[in-house]
Amino acid sequence: MNNNYGLVYPDENDYYDINVFNQNFSSLADAIDKNKGAGGSRGEIIVAAYNSKNKLRDSADHTCTRDDCSDIIKQATQEAGEGGTVLLLDGDFYVNKTIEITDSVRLKGLGMYCTRLQVANIFSAVDLNTSKAYIQDMGFFCCDGVEMNSMAIEVSQAFNVIENCHFHMNYSTSEDTVAAIYIDANGYNIIRNCFFEQPEGRYMINSPKYNMRGMIYGNYAEQIDSDNSIAIKINLKDRTSYDNMSFGAQKSEIYINSNPVQ
Repeated sequence: MNNNYGLVYPDENDYYDINVFNQNFSSLADAIDKNKGAGGSRGEIIVAAYNSKNKLRDSADHTCTRDDCSDIIKQATQEAGEGGTVLLLDGDFYVNKTIEITDSVRLKGLGMYCTRLQVANIFSAVDLNTSKAYIQDMGFFCCDGVEMNSMAIEVSQAFNVIENCHFHMNYSTSEDTVAAIYIDANGYNIIRNCFFEQPEGRYMINSPKYNMRGMIYGNYAEQIDSDNSIAIKINLKDRTSYDNMSFGAQKSEIYINSNPVQ
């Protein structure tokens, strides 16, 4: 006999008491509520923005206000746990302090133009302080005119993937340490199919202190607030890093220790 979810199964000779019948319905409903998660999928935590229009908003695990969303998104990554997914719906998510990701999760949006992280005057929007995280399908709108060392994503551990993201970096600082994506760890990472908008001459990807290896592929960049295509400007620590990288399907401008590759 199958005793799943505490259901009582009568045999063919039993009189089925209405109280047993009702208790079965109650047990089944409790089991569904416990296991379904938002949207009917275990392992996926859904977060809605204050202005999300997607129909999943009504079943979201968390809904942000127009105030800071950092703690809510951080909590969602912890709830998803190792190998889980956090889905940010469409709309504007305000990030006023760094979201430190310490679990190997997939943080994904509904598209680089639909899911928008509005980043305040902070050092980084997301700190990947883990390995095997996956950031995809969202936009980062950072540091509007701010004179400071700011970045969208800081990678503090290796073996991560960043793809299909939009980086709108409107800072005015002249510091070479600035970049949309800052690699602060030895090891393998993938950055692909991203769109960068920022002042010409600034690094998009910067790894000045550690040996990076992996792939930077298929990205595109424009000078901010114009349609002028510019090169993906990448700074690496040394020649070893350069030799261990794969570049392709993009207009690249590569530097080693801030010197152009010859």
